[in-house]
Amino acid sequence: TAAESKDLIAQEIIDARAEEIGEIIAQTTQESLENEVGKTFEVYVDGESEEHEYLLSARKTIWAPQIDGEIYINDNEDNIPIVFGEIYEVEATQLAGDKLLAKIIRKV
Repeated sequence: TAAESKDLIAQEIIDARAEEIGEIIAQTTQESLENEVGKTFEVYVDGESEEHEYLLSARKTIWAPQIDGEIYINDNEDNIPIVFGEIYEVEATQLAGDKLLAKIIRKV
């Protein structure tokens, strides 16, 4: 191909560009999560979180498992029984680092 005859880009330039892209992704992800605080959405409750024994791990129903992140459930309005793998409506209450904290509102 025509690219074969071109000079290669130095590894240090590739690394610098990758780092810059990583910073942009981190910033836009943080802004996106900040915009979720106060909103309600549906999640799958996957089970207990590895972060802490009092947190449950959940993910939005539109998120891919093990790719798009994790939401911590730390509150349960009206003591709704929780079944792992089921869908619940939650409200994002705050952002802790790069994780949303949410409370369960109802079972869907």
